[in-house]
Amino acid sequence: MTHPIHNFDPVELKNVDLRDLPAPDKRLQLIRICSAEWGSKHHFRRLSHPNSTLTFCVGGGGMAMDRGELVPIKPGDFILQSRSQTHETIAGPEGVHIKLVEIAGKDAEIWTRDFFSDQTVVKHLQNPTEVVNCWDQMFHHALTKDALSLELTTCQLRLLLLLLQKSVQLESAEESRSQQHFIQAKLWIHEHLASVSNVNDLSNAMNLSPSYLSRIFKQHWGGSTHEFIIREKMELAKHLLEQGYLIKEIANHLNYTDPFTFSKAFKRIVGTSPRNHRPQLNQYY
Repeated sequence: MTHPIHNFDPVELKNVDLRDLPAPDKRLQLIRICSAEWGSKHHFRRLSHPNSTLTFCVGGGGMAMDRGELVPIKPGDFILQSRSQTHETIAGPEGVHIKLVEIAGKDAEIWTRDFFSDQTVVKHLQNPTEVVNCWDQMFHHALTKDALSLELTTCQLRLLLLLLQKSVQLESAEESRSQQHFIQAKLWIHEHLASVSNVNDLSNAMNLSPSYLSRIFKQHWGGSTHEFIIREKMELAKHLLEQGYLIKEIANHLNYTDPFTFSKAFKRIVGTSPRNHRPQLNQYY
């Protein structure tokens, strides 16, 4: 059973259905192009369909189906759903504004297969404005529905796919670089754990900005660079305590100004004081 998009009473709908018109290029056909806005918590679901659909979130947000699971979407996100998938979008509290194209043909199948190679269908576009502008031009041509306009629409569709491919490739390259920098940063921290004090030390050593380092640690580790450094220091501190070093010696080794500052950081991370971590140690000096 198929539920068409316009049965869900969107706040605003612009829909051009081209399935009954002769396609200038059978290898890549634009079946439908649509823009829709839904209010809070509106739910669109399509259980079966013969074509692939590309959806762009241009405003608001909500949830979309990604390989059988609902995942969050936000402005700038691109959702690809193959012809074998259920299509589902749920508007968030602020509603959602989406633009979509439904495509068919051999070239569409090849393009869809390539995008599924990394096991995800939701991606964030590097340049969503460029993609949306291309969509707007395509919608303008599709409205006319004459032979020349359909030819222009197909050309615009190929341009749209190229823009998406370019955006995702840029994202993949950036992901690879940030992963490499993250690994290098961790190695440097471990090698200089005794002397490193903050993200500026790491920034100067790697010739990378503090803001970039903070971003990649948040992306690949889940917290700030400073927090990573402190936690690694405390792991070393636990080991040194168990080896019999005095608190004052450990604080000095880890470049803390005094035992009190070190002990305060240790308790925040470990949950107990250095003294209690090793009960037999009853002095700071």
